[in-house]
Amino acid sequence: MQRRQFLKGMGAVLGTVSDELIMSTDLYPTLLDMADLPLRPDQHMDGISLASHLREQKTLERDTLFWHYPHYHNLGQKPASVIRQGDFKLIEHLKDDRVELFDFGIRRNRLIWHRHYRLGQKN
Repeated sequence: MQRRQFLKGMGAVLGTVSDELIMSTDLYPTLLDMADLPLRPDQHMDGISLASHLREQKTLERDTLFWHYPHYHNLGQKPASVIRQGDFKLIEHLKDDRVELFDFGIRRNRLIWHRHYRLGQKN
């Protein structure tokens, strides 16, 4: 559930490894910024530029990511909503009413809690 992102050149410090939370929507504003082109917030509302982090290892001013994936993908991904904060990732699987909590801390990608639910069902 963790993915490696690679970006080379344009002032990025080579060989840098980061634990910052990033997502694909950050790539467009980052590439614009690193190419010294004006940012276009109307085109990348959900992403932030990672340029200062890549060039100077500055900490990003966010610790939580939210996303909603409302459709199926041919690689097996199914509809889900996700909150990622620090070492924790909460996933609500929309197809089969499952909720899972993962801990990415010392034990990488460890499922620490899950639950099935049905809307309208009493707990």
